[in-house]
Amino acid sequence: MVESFSRWRVHKDTEALLFQVSDGDIGIPEQHAHKELEVHFVASGELTLLGGGERVRAVRGMLVVIAPGFHHLALRSDGVERYAMLVRERMARRVLPTDVHRRWFGTRGWSQRQLSPQMTSRLTRQLREAVVAQRAHQGSLWNAIASQTLAMFAIGHEGGGDALGGAQMHAGVVRAIELLRGPDAPSTMGALAPRCGMSESHLSHMFATQVGVSVTDFRNQCRLGRFLELNEQRPNDSLMNLAIDAGFGSYPQFHRVFIALMGETPAAYRRRGSPRPTAAPSPGV
Repeated sequence: MVESFSRWRVHKDTEALLFQVSDGDIGIPEQHAHKELEVHFVASGELTLLGGGERVRAVRGMLVVIAPGFHHLALRSDGVERYAMLVRERMARRVLPTDVHRRWFGTRGWSQRQLSPQMTSRLTRQLREAVVAQRAHQGSLWNAIASQTLAMFAIGHEGGGDALGGAQMHAGVVRAIELLRGPDAPSTMGALAPRCGMSESHLSHMFATQVGVSVTDFRNQCRLGRFLELNEQRPNDSLMNLAIDAGFGSYPQFHRVFIALMGETPAAYRRRGSPRPTAAPSPGV
């Protein structure tokens, strides 16, 4: 059968889905293919994949890229921490270098790479953070985080070294995403741009072009994501305290951003006791 993540209830603009597959989970219990590009990464343990008359034994640090339409099966594996990412073609075309995109989408099969211990550790940290981020964010902010993850997959698979500039997403833009998602995110473009090695105007243009939203909008979405996390951790704290701790400059600013992005007031959201949105149930990839 041919699967597509469009069958899961996700934000209409979502371009990728990331799943941390639990220990012993066999995923879809039959041979299948996806319409999207599929990437598997084994952070620990061992995974066995079958497809095209081949058997792939994926151990810690192995990255497996599966082309759209290639039928395969993941066997039950105990003691494994693995991640599976489904990527729509439009994100892949935007993020991947042209030659990498051609190889990954132009073949009817799969390819494997064993990553270095350093890249394995770095990618594991990135994926763990991304899984958490996906629960809090949807749409353009999640797409930006997913794009960064896909760029790291490409670097690891293609042997592009440690520099994130190896994929088409500009290294300064990747750095900006990392800083804006961090706990001490720069509050102004003047503070952000020098740390990314770019001028304010160049960063503003490249960020909007490659991420799809402005730096200001992305910063506000990151702050909102932190607020949602703090609201779960500290349900009895005041909205003002949570907003300031999340990085907003004032409560009125937070209130405007919250209504614009969530469609209701912070007080209404808290009264409903709403959980953070989740991208989808476990896909069984």
